[in-house]
Amino acid sequence: MAEAVEFKGFDGVAVPGVYAKPDPFGDPPFRSYAAVVLIPDEWGATESVVALAESLAETGYRTVVVDLYRGKTATNAADAAKLLAGLVHDRAIADIEAAVAFAVSQPSSGKIALYGVGTGGTLALEVATRLPKVSAVVTVEGGAPPDTVDLSRIAAQVLQQYPAKESGASERVEAIGRRIAPSRSIQLNTGIASTAGFRLRAAGDQQELAATVAWDEARDFLNNALT
Repeated sequence: MAEAVEFKGFDGVAVPGVYAKPDPFGDPPFRSYAAVVLIPDEWGATESVVALAESLAETGYRTVVVDLYRGKTATNAADAAKLLAGLVHDRAIADIEAAVAFAVSQPSSGKIALYGVGTGGTLALEVATRLPKVSAVVTVEGGAPPDTVDLSRIAAQVLQQYPAKESGASERVEAIGRRIAPSRSIQLNTGIASTAGFRLRAAGDQQELAATVAWDEARDFLNNALT
């Protein structure tokens, strides 16, 4: 079950979020669960994002959704573009770091992952350069941060997911991978997520299949990285 929470952000104003917890009577014991901070794309913390957080909780992770848009969500692409245009970069980074601080303050195994979709994936990579405590990063259709961001500072394992048929997806994964680990090995995968399917915003057998396969890949990656 997900519940509304708040944590203090960049400007001292409470940032709204959602906290989804695993079953306290599940196995392994409640306090041994790792934490995941879920960073939505420019559509905001929609019901679909909350559903994804609950799925992560059911898998066994304490999951915190950070609402970068302070309660605003988009219902169409034009609205999403407006929300993204109004996003203040430094505030967004600080809000994510505040969500991480909240997550690690809860009883857990001490391990934490960042899970970002779209713009959230790009921000997740940047935050991982600032927080060595992050053990894993999942990005779904996330772009590369600016060249001024030193991705080689990322100590976490990284999973990148893009639609299998997206032009240039493999090249994008490889380019980001070179920036992350120019001289060491790191796990980088091209998933088969689809924009509509994985973001849980559209129906259709092929999209649902793509979403299921991508979810399985992300879940297995987190289980390995956070064990």
